[in-house]
Amino acid sequence: MSAILPNLPLTHNPTLAKLFTPYQLHWIEAEEILRVQGRQTFALAEKSVRIGWTFADAFKNVRKRLNFRNRDYLFATKDYPSALEYMRVCKQMVDLFNLTRSILSHGEEFHKVPRLDEAGRPTGFSDELKMGVIKFDNGSRILAFSSHPQAMAVYAGDVGLDEFAKHPNARLLWETAQGRVTWGYDMAVWSSHDGEDTLFREFALEARNALIPISEGRTPASPHLNPSSPSSFAAPELPRQGGPSSNFALPSSLDIRHSSLPANQQPPSSIEPPPSSPWNLYYRVTLTDAIELGLLDVINRVQNASFTPEQFVADCRARARQEEIFQQAYLCNPMGAAANHIVDWSAIERCRYDYEVLRVHLEHAQIIEQFGEFNPRTETEREQDIGDFIQKRFLRLFQRRAIDDDPKVERKYSPTLRGGFDVAASGQGNLAAFYIDEERGNDLWLSALFTCRTDDWHFLKAVTFKFLRDLRNFRVHGDASGLGRQICWDAGQRFRGKFVSVNFGAKKHDIGFALMNQLATAQKRFPRSEQDIAADYFALRKSFQGGRWAFSESRNNLNPNSHCDIAWAGGLATLAHAEGKCSVGAVVIQDNPCEQKLTPEQWLIWGNDSPIWKPMGR
Repeated sequence: MSAILPNLPLTHNPTLAKLFTPYQLHWIEAEEILRVQGRQTFALAEKSVRIGWTFADAFKNVRKRLNFRNRDYLFATKDYPSALEYMRVCKQMVDLFNLTRSILSHGEEFHKVPRLDEAGRPTGFSDELKMGVIKFDNGSRILAFSSHPQAMAVYAGDVGLDEFAKHPNARLLWETAQGRVTWGYDMAVWSSHDGEDTLFREFALEARNALIPISEGRTPASPHLNPSSPSSFAAPELPRQGGPSSNFALPSSLDIRHSSLPANQQPPSSIEPPPSSPWNLYYRVTLTDAIELGLLDVINRVQNASFTPEQFVADCRARARQEEIFQQAYLCNPMGAAANHIVDWSAIERCRYDYEVLRVHLEHAQIIEQFGEFNPRTETEREQDIGDFIQKRFLRLFQRRAIDDDPKVERKYSPTLRGGFDVAASGQGNLAAFYIDEERGNDLWLSALFTCRTDDWHFLKAVTFKFLRDLRNFRVHGDASGLGRQICWDAGQRFRGKFVSVNFGAKKHDIGFALMNQLATAQKRFPRSEQDIAADYFALRKSFQGGRWAFSESRNNLNPNSHCDIAWAGGLATLAHAEGKCSVGAVVIQDNPCEQKLTPEQWLIWGNDSPIWKPMGR
């Protein structure tokens, strides 16, 4: 199908046409038609990844800040590094057109926002957040925020939400963002898809229903229904005005302070939405649409390449590996139920608390640099070095046993620990995760987390054995399927009663169901500061199949290396907790043991020292 762009009569600007593709030009210029009529813009774009949409938005909003005094632009995206990259592009735009004299300052600033509980009430705590800032000499600013959904709460201005479908808490972000434009500012939302029932897809269906007449081929759609085919939404013919040139030179200066639209330009009536929808500009541009509109010409010119359309699309499909990923990332087709998260985000929020956790992550190169390559002749020394490293980095965890075992020190609280070991051995793939919870009644509090990406089996075994050997009151469940079979078998043989090998495929339903219940009742606790851990749990998906829940994984945007490996390690710790509660003990009672002469060991058995009656492994 063709690209869907608002059917607006844009004035041709030959200079901009040399710099941008037609769909980029449309995004840059379209809202001017509404502005000259004194109307707010609510623009939404379904788009392929990497087609230059955010690049065009940076140009549009640099120009807009220069055109309007004291008018801020509030930009938010899925994470803070992406926000900083957007600011880099904005600064590049200003430099490109020799307008650096208009910038008073640029860089990063810090500010604090109040922390609210799940009911929206103040908690008494605050979060310190970073934001990128460009300040112009006319009082306007561009502010780029972290992924914190309330980061922009104290500001007002035009709002841009980039990759909205991938934001870890899109609903709270929208709740905050929509209030920033109350005084007549403009709103723009653009993203590729990340599931069928995201808030972004709800918005897209609203915009389609409101702005594409059925007479032009649109099939009526509801936010509660999945259209049978995206091709049922027809696009108006796009005027190919001033397509990209293959041999232009960037001008050293360009006056971008003036709009090319005439002041009396009247917007067509077809963009008037019904009262139930705020959207008055709607776009849908897939990868194939972008290629037809000149994207590949730009890529070949900039990269000095010679891609053909067929080759380029085939490479994207092969790189995506899964058809679901390709359809969502490049063809604007939402696949899968993104809202089938294991629990709602509000439940995840209730599990987040303010405390510190011991956490270490190592990449394969760091392991080799620290401990060297495995050599059978130095195996014992290497294992000792690895154990010393773990002891030092998780000292607080191990000191609890030292206090317990030292007879000269008053006996102190000795926690019951539950662990989960999700095994992976790839220097470039999934994470190996060792997740250690502390039992506090029925609640499990994350106490320590070790993750790594390596194919060094000796290192993984040394780390595992160190935790099992030196931590007391510790019970661990490990994933013994696939690559983890051997290391889990060895651990089970060496530490009987402490380590239990689990066939993850067979137990996945039980693990997922137990984890879902713990998260829903806030019995699984983890630090608020470790945002990627919360995102990892939220990336778990559930669906009801054959009379039971089936659990799967989706992308963790805050830690792409974890394919829910941290969450599943936490689930194994939950399983260790649940099965540990089922231990049974028994004793034979004698009428009067004091009548007999007993050895010290017998007195210990007959005594009332509760620790010896705990189930094995506690």
